[in-house]
Amino acid sequence: MSHDPCSLLLVEDDPDHAELAQRALSNSGGAYDVEWVTCLADAVNRLRSARFDVLLLELDLPDSQGLDAVAILRRHQPDLPIVVLSSLISDVLATDLLKQGLQDYLIKDSMLTEPHGGEMLARAIRYAIHRQQASAEIQRLYRHSQRQRELLNQKNQRLGKLYSVAQRVVENVSHEFRTPLTVIKEYVSLFQDGLLGGVTPEQARYLDVVGDRTEDLSRMVEDMLDISKLDAGMLTVRRTECAVQDALRSILPGLTRKAALKGVSLQVHVDESLPSVFCDVDKFAHTISNLAVNAIKFCQDQGNVQIRAWLHEEASEVVIEVADDGAGIHDKDLARIFHRFTQVDAGASNRERGFGLGLSIARELVDLNLGQITVRSQLHEGSCFSFTLPVSNPRVVAERFLERLTRQSDRSAAVSLCMFRVEAAAAEALDDFESFLYYVLRPNDLALRVDRRTWMVIMAGDAEGFEKLRRRATKTLHETNRNRIGPPLPRFMTQLVGPWNLSEESGAIEKNIAMLLANKESVNT
Repeated sequence: MSHDPCSLLLVEDDPDHAELAQRALSNSGGAYDVEWVTCLADAVNRLRSARFDVLLLELDLPDSQGLDAVAILRRHQPDLPIVVLSSLISDVLATDLLKQGLQDYLIKDSMLTEPHGGEMLARAIRYAIHRQQASAEIQRLYRHSQRQRELLNQKNQRLGKLYSVAQRVVENVSHEFRTPLTVIKEYVSLFQDGLLGGVTPEQARYLDVVGDRTEDLSRMVEDMLDISKLDAGMLTVRRTECAVQDALRSILPGLTRKAALKGVSLQVHVDESLPSVFCDVDKFAHTISNLAVNAIKFCQDQGNVQIRAWLHEEASEVVIEVADDGAGIHDKDLARIFHRFTQVDAGASNRERGFGLGLSIARELVDLNLGQITVRSQLHEGSCFSFTLPVSNPRVVAERFLERLTRQSDRSAAVSLCMFRVEAAAAEALDDFESFLYYVLRPNDLALRVDRRTWMVIMAGDAEGFEKLRRRATKTLHETNRNRIGPPLPRFMTQLVGPWNLSEESGAIEKNIAMLLANKESVNT
């Protein structure tokens, strides 16, 4: 700690007061190097040529009065602590001076004539210097934080541009891959079907390998496109009633071929009495496919993969499991296997490794389908991935959707319930309108068909968000009908019910949903 005397500039036009001030400081026990000037002009000249630790100022000077003196002195040494020592008692003036950055405002009679005035004056000067140093440090840190924020914003903007460029590259490359991959698959299929002549058993085996690896590459391309669409908020979601068996039926042939090529036994156990589920069937099938392909990939020869589906009646959901008896996953890796571009050492050969997107996409697709995905695994014994889908019950589906909104949003966020009702039309036109409605909705909107001509939409947003949806639907309907071949889509009417905050949805929204569904007609009537 420095023991040098405090360098003090005293600006006082009254010699008696100046002498009293210096005497008070010398009696305070502190070390002060005091320089005395009698006017503002002399003070300015000294500030131009020397540095001081503190300035003790009388406001009523021959060449300046009041706030002007402080402003002038501040221009020459902005960080200099200034303490006013005045005979004038004015709370208003003191407040104005403190707003100007003054460190303290003292009354001469108290400081210069009372027995302990010198100690009080020394303490005030010491505190003024500390406060000014603290203020200067705060300002320095603030300027530093502002510079860091500017640099961070610049980096974020650059990263945003690079991400956009990378996303466009991924989309363009993925789209460009699709055509040659389709051609390869078609030609392989022609050879396999014998349409281009007979093939030997060995050639058939090689063709199976080519076809399988082409499917793997196609799957990786689709994964990259899906990730791009998810990030851009452009992945469309069409949740409808469907049967688990139907979703499996569309992907089982390809999974069976892949399992046979790897020497893995694939078994499917689905209870035929399972109720229908409510989901986007393509994303449901994509999820099972990703999980099953992973299971087959990490199984050893003669391994086993099982796809099971069963009803969890208490939770009103169907559970789908994909289990294998492969190498298993280490406990430390379980928490990160759903992260993008993450690959763990679970027994797959290097040639079988992909981009590490399959499980990440599976989790996102399950979330879009209002379910949850979990995994349990034991090293050297295998893994079991399971995910859930709500049964096709409007009340259950609405409850799951609101739970998802609550997880993703602030509980003070708004949620609205709106109705779409169309004019009388043929069944085909009504189905086409339903496809149109799913097209104009966002992934975070939910459509439930109440009767043949009425849909209930639960959406994140308030009345303004509903109005944007209505305008978007009206504009899109006009454009669709203008380019549509055949009968036009029917016109629609809308009605807004709500909005509410998510924190109060359990009462208001469910009550309205129950009331609307109480009069629900059969869709097929």
